[in-house]
Amino acid sequence: MGWPNSLVAVAGSVAAMSPAVEIWRRGHAGGRCDDGLSTLVSDAQRIVKSSRRNSTSIGPVLVVEDEVLIRLMVTEELSFEGFDCHEAANGEEAIALIDAAPERFAVLVTDFHMPGSRDGVEVARHFRARHPGAPVIIITGRPDALAERYSVFPFDIVMHKPFTPSQLLASIRRLLGCGDADKPQP
Repeated sequence: MGWPNSLVAVAGSVAAMSPAVEIWRRGHAGGRCDDGLSTLVSDAQRIVKSSRRNSTSIGPVLVVEDEVLIRLMVTEELSFEGFDCHEAANGEEAIALIDAAPERFAVLVTDFHMPGSRDGVEVARHFRARHPGAPVIIITGRPDALAERYSVFPFDIVMHKPFTPSQLLASIRRLLGCGDADKPQP
């Protein structure tokens, strides 16, 4: 059984502090607190590593969502399931990541309405031009606005908000043909 998501999130934050802890340790070597911090960081790294139950090598997933809590929920769940996640808060950031990516993204998950000059459909079109054949999932709380604005959709699935992480995960697995896409989700 994996670690609870909240513990993994806390451990992930502690593990991410590893470089800062290492700098602090060099300046304060030899103290009792030094040993405690080292143990804390190594335990956190172990928890994060062991939480990745179903490691996958399909390639990175790009998650584009302006609402930080939704973006964190999605990336945490996908990371927990072994996916390598990259994230952007708006269309401009997403396009910059798509253009600069050293490897091919396996899938795009993007919100439709976002601040800035580029919406999710424009991000999807740009993504498809760079990564032909890679699946695209668009998420929206306003499917009516999406249908009004666009008659041809450059994506495979529209997910309506609110959705559960397990619904998104099942959709990604189905599109990629990996894992237990048909397995009942809690």
